[in-house]
Amino acid sequence: YLSNEGVSILENAGHLGLPIPEKLKAVLEQLHDRGDEEDK
Repeated sequence: YLSNEGVSILENAGHLGLPIPEKLKAVLEQLHDRGDEEDK
């Protein structure tokens, strides 16, 4: 549960325009894509 909240906070920070390292952005995109696949 806590890890999901941490990912959500990082995603929201990115949407707000806060600087996030490119490597971390790539990991977040992979997690987001994986979540979309599981929802189907």
